[in-house]
Amino acid sequence: MSAAQQRWSFLTNFDLSTIKNEEQLTSMVKDRSGSSADAAREDVRDWVRGKQF
Repeated sequence: MSAAQQRWSFLTNFDLSTIKNEEQLTSMVKDRSGSSADAAREDVRDWVRGKQF
């Protein structure tokens, strides 16, 4: 998940330890970045491609 922190620098170590799936990551990105739900979902889906939780 450190790669997620590189992509979204606002994620804390605690955030990363609590995120268990793509939906939780999407919600965190949406809330912390102020993005729309659709934009956050697309951003996370692009990043997650080829990765596993």
